Amino acid sequence: MKKFAYGLGLDSASRGCAVGECRRTDMTISEKGRSHMRRFAIYLLFGGCLLAVLWPQPSSAQNLLQTTYNCPESNQLQWFAGTPLNCDGLTSAGNWYPNGDTSKGSQITSAANFPGGGGGRGQRHWIGDGVNSTSGGTTINFPRTGEFWLRAYVRYERGFTWSPSKGIAHKMFYPEIVNVAGRGNLWFAFGFVDGVFGMQSYAPNPKSTRTWWSIFGQPSDESWHALEWHMKVDTNGANGIAEGWVDGVLEFRRTNIDFGTHSGWASVQLGQNQGDPMNGRIMFFDFDDVVISLTGPIGPISCAPAICPPRNLRVQ
Repeated sequence: MKKFAYGLGLDSASRGCAVGECRRTDMTISEKGRSHMRRFAIYLLFGGCLLAVLWPQPSSAQNLLQTTYNCPESNQLQWFAGTPLNCDGLTSAGNWYPNGDTSKGSQITSAANFPGGGGGRGQRHWIGDGVNSTSGGTTINFPRTGEFWLRAYVRYERGFTWSPSKGIAHKMFYPEIVNVAGRGNLWFAFGFVDGVFGMQSYAPNPKSTRTWWSIFGQPSDESWHALEWHMKVDTNGANGIAEGWVDGVLEFRRTNIDFGTHSGWASVQLGQNQGDPMNGRIMFFDFDDVVISLTGPIGPISCAPAICPPRNLRVQ
C-alpha cells in the first residue's frame, strides 16, 4: 500500500507523517526503487537473450523434419561413389551436373550456411545457363501426409540473373509426383513461375505478384530470405489449399486447388531444375535451415514472442 501511495504523489498531510520524515522516506524508497528497476531491467534483458538463444526455433513439437545440415562436409561425387549421404535422414537425388562439370555437384558445406540459423552447414546447388542445367539434389522422406508446410532460407550467388526475354522458372523444391488413376502423374513444385513467387504445377499455377527481382535484387545481392509454402490436398477436386510466404509475409493464398484428391505426399526433393539463367558461368544457389511442419506455418527464425527481450528499454 505504501508503494502505491507514493507512486500516486499524495501530499505529506494525507500520508499521516511529518513533512521532514516523509521527505526522507520518499528519498529512500526512490533510490531503492531505481536500484530495483535497474536490476530488474538487467535480469529481464539477460534472461530474454538467454531464452532466445536456448529456445528451439521452430518448436520440434510441431515439426515433421528439420535440418541445419549439422553433418560432415560431403559432395555429390561421394554420394554416388560408395559414400552415401549421411545428414539428418536426407538421401541423394539425381546424379547430374550443370554442363557436365563434375566439379559442380551438390554439396553439404559450411560455405552455404545461413549465419542467422541453427548452425551447422547448408546445401549448395549449382546452376548453369539454359534449361535444366543443374547439379543433383537431396530428398526428404516422411510418412505420407495430406498437408504440410515447408520453410527454407535461400540465396543466390551475387550477380545471379535471368534472361530478360523469358519468364523466370525455378523449381527449388519438388514434392513427390503422385500418380492418380485416370489422370496420370500430378506434380507441384515450390519456387518461381512466370517470374513470380509461387508454385509450378501440371495445370494451375498458384502464384503471387511478388517478383524474383523484388526479393533477391537485379541482379542478386546474395541476401538470404525465408521462403515458405503450404499444401493441403483437396477432398473434392476444388478445395485444396496453396499458400506462400516471403520473409513471413503472406504473398498468395488459393483455396480452390485441384491437387488430385489423393492420399498426400511422402517426400520433397531439395534442388531441382530451372530456366533460363543468363550468367555466362555456373553459379550457386544455397539453402539452409529447412523445416517441414504438419501443424501450421513455421515463419522466419526468431525468438518466441513470450520471451523476446523488450526493445527500446532504457535504464536510468
